[in-house]
Amino acid sequence: MLIDRDSKPEDTVLYIASCALDILKHNQYNDVKELRQEIQTKYKIEAPYKTVMTSLNFLYLVDKVAIKDKRLICI
Repeated sequence: MLIDRDSKPEDTVLYIASCALDILKHNQYNDVKELRQEIQTKYKIEAPYKTVMTSLNFLYLVDKVAIKDKRLICI
């Protein structure tokens, strides 16, 4: 699920998670759509909504992001 041998590296959950984490180190978001747009703009990739959500779930499970005051933040 995290890495697929047949996918391009930039299409994987781990790559999108690393992009999201890099962006969240500098900004906080209360809307996943805004974060997704920022990922697509900054890294010039197509990030499907489902992959972004799976990436954020992964980051939450490994304790790298949290939700504080209805905002997604980097820990």
